[in-house]
Amino acid sequence: MTWRLLAVPALITLGVTALRLYGELQRWSPALFRREPGGVGAIVGIIWLAPLFGAYFAVRLVKRGAGPASPGKALARAGAGMGLLMASGLVTVLLWPPFKVQVVVVAVVAAVAVALQFPAWPALIKTLLLYAVAARVPVVALMFLAIKGGWGTHYDAFPPGFPLTEPFERWLWGGLAVQMTLWVGNTVLLGALAGSIAARLMSAGRSGRVSAPRTDVQGAPSRSSL
Repeated sequence: MTWRLLAVPALITLGVTALRLYGELQRWSPALFRREPGGVGAIVGIIWLAPLFGAYFAVRLVKRGAGPASPGKALARAGAGMGLLMASGLVTVLLWPPFKVQVVVVAVVAAVAVALQFPAWPALIKTLLLYAVAARVPVVALMFLAIKGGWGTHYDAFPPGFPLTEPFERWLWGGLAVQMTLWVGNTVLLGALAGSIAARLMSAGRSGRVSAPRTDVQGAPSRSSL
């Protein structure tokens, strides 16, 4: 059942990845297809899909009876996890340890932040984790080819003075390791945040319908509501 839920979002994400690659290779608008290292801020990018599909998964799971025991707790954990990941990034920027140390630290923090989400809503986090892996594996493969071939895209771009120069090492640490830890973590946490908000709204809507008294034609409360 989970794979059926994931199929369409995974295909859409793959399509956006392919579109971004083609746009960068064709040197289309930098506002849409940023080719700078990291590619952060590009309008065409799969990270923007994480909250959208997080909310989509949440709605589908709630309707199947697989919602969280407490939407409020799920939301709090998602916010705490995102804050933890952002704090680790800030600390590494301030201390600026060797790149490989940065990757290891962020990987550990991302794993902890994602693990913290499972008790609140295991069904959603499992779905988001599978989606994140499905979204990032094609990116990892593209980075390997781009770094090897020097495509001039953000998939093979690294900042000036990047400490790793050997192509395979760049891909291993700057591609595989970063994509499957930091970006998988970001995807899960953004999806969990949006999904928890959606569940909270759905819960509030159901509560409002249940608490509203039924009325008869004249507007007086019906016997069944007394």
